[in-house]
Amino acid sequence: MTADAALAICVHVAVGVWLVMSAIAKLDDTASAIAATGRYWLIPGGLEAPATAAIILIESILGVALVTGLLWPWSTILSAVLLITYAIAMSVDLVRGDVHACGCGPSQKPISWLAVGRNLIASLALALTIPSGDGIPVLVHSALALTIIGASIAIVDVTHALREWRGTPANG
Repeated sequence: MTADAALAICVHVAVGVWLVMSAIAKLDDTASAIAATGRYWLIPGGLEAPATAAIILIESILGVALVTGLLWPWSTILSAVLLITYAIAMSVDLVRGDVHACGCGPSQKPISWLAVGRNLIASLALALTIPSGDGIPVLVHSALALTIIGASIAIVDVTHALREWRGTPANG
């Protein structure tokens, strides 16, 4: 096994366990998970419970797939997209000044730029484990990497623009 393969396995197992633990935490305290889901701008009112159930199912399937290597490489791509979606949702709420429980796990920590960065770094780490030649067209591989970079830049740009518009200091 090469060092690259070993590193890819470590990334997949770490993110996979993280997703499964997040799903378990949501199952353990479903009421808090539904409430946390409802505080994000992406979920229309009244759909918090079904959205939370879908999130738990998606996190469970993707987490197990990453750890076991099933559905390779699509589980890796979909996990990266899921983490980017979470980062964007948290970013929008942070920019709007709506700081609430993340819903990421049992601790009920509030959303933060650290959590946004963590998700973007994890998605980038996953993207870097996908060799272009494994049945994935180079275009898909490149699009995923560009999406992660683009989302990161967009989050920073939108944050600064909205803060400037609201008159909030850029580092405040």
